[in-house]
This record gives sequence, C-alpha cells and structure tokens, in this order.
Amino acid sequence: EAPATKADYLAVKKALEASLPDISHDDGSRGPVLLRLAWHSAGTWDPHSKTGGPHGATMRFVPEAITVDNAGLDIARDFLQPIKKQ
Repeated sequence: EAPATKADYLAVKKALEASLPDISHDDGSRGPVLLRLAWHSAGTWDPHSKTGGPHGATMRFVPEAITVDNAGLDIARDFLQPIKKQ
C-alpha cells in the first residue's frame, strides 16, 4: 500500500468537515463526541508496556469498548468507519 499523501489527508479532512454538522446531537455537531473519542483513546496508552493509545486502536475491542467510561463512543467509531474506508 502506498504511503498517504497530502491529497489523501486533505480528502479525509474535507469528508470530516462535511460530516460534522448533525442536528441530532445536542449542540448540532459530532465534534464533541469525536474529541471525547480521541481523548479516551490517547488515555489508553501504557508507558510501561508501550501499548494502547490511538495507534493501537484498542478501544475498538472488548473489554475497552464496553467499559462504563467509554459508553457512547461507539457512536464516534461508527461515524468514522465509512470515512476510514474512503
């Protein structure tokens, strides 16, 4: 697989920006839940074992995905999946 290019990143950015507004969310945007996902994902980093964190994407899997602290983050993960496939 070829490395990502600036054009690839710009396409993802454009897709995210176009998809953020959503009147079904309390503030009209998916932004807060995506920020929360990023925050919680980064918080899984374990400096001792050097595992977890956003690059490990471990929040997609049980048991992390179903912990009380991560409740509702499936909304953000599900939203990002089609953009990831692009």
